[in-house]
Amino acid sequence: MAAHGRISVALCTHNGAEYIEEQLHSIFSQTMLPDQVVLSDDASTDDTVTRAEKAWEQYATATDVPELRILRNQKALGVTKNFEQALSACRGDFIALSDQDDRWHDTRIERSVQRLESDPRLFLVHTDATLVDERGGPLQSSLSAGLGITAAERKQLQGNNGYRALLRRNLVTGATTMIRRELLGLAAPFPEHWIHDEWLGILSAATHHHSYLSEQLIDYRQHTANQI
Repeated sequence: MAAHGRISVALCTHNGAEYIEEQLHSIFSQTMLPDQVVLSDDASTDDTVTRAEKAWEQYATATDVPELRILRNQKALGVTKNFEQALSACRGDFIALSDQDDRWHDTRIERSVQRLESDPRLFLVHTDATLVDERGGPLQSSLSAGLGITAAERKQLQGNNGYRALLRRNLVTGATTMIRRELLGLAAPFPEHWIHDEWLGILSAATHHHSYLSEQLIDYRQHTANQI
């Protein structure tokens, strides 16, 4: 289990059967394993949950397999409220947000935890990502390039001026984000008209408890069924 603070993963799904097993395999193969994965399924009509359970069972004989907790919504809450539910159910000191269709690089958790532990004031860290197509093939671009993050914005995000960048537009992508549990005390309940990552990012940056790593730590999948 985690060598430092306890680590949870807040994983939200909705009809994600096609990719969920690959994503969970990448989570269970981390150099720093989480203690808990909370999967909050938003009224899927496919076999997302069954496939998730199958992926977990492949690791169930390991002594350090993370706990898998599954929440099933009979009525869809939508992306933001589903993430609020998943995050609220997490017990970890550090909580990594996860989409259903990405693929984590093996140091995604470790590097994020290291950054948060390097400064106890930090509430949130987010990173760059590699853009991949629906089959997982590289698109020869990064998330930061796709967002058009300028050198000035990168400097603001990496320093204590992230708020200035985020007031203009959201540059925090939830799939790359890890938060310290204390941020939830400020963030919940999430406002109806904010996207979850935008809300968490602006709150952390407003108090200077925010950091950005320019490392590409996940494969961020682009396809026609992306929720956002």
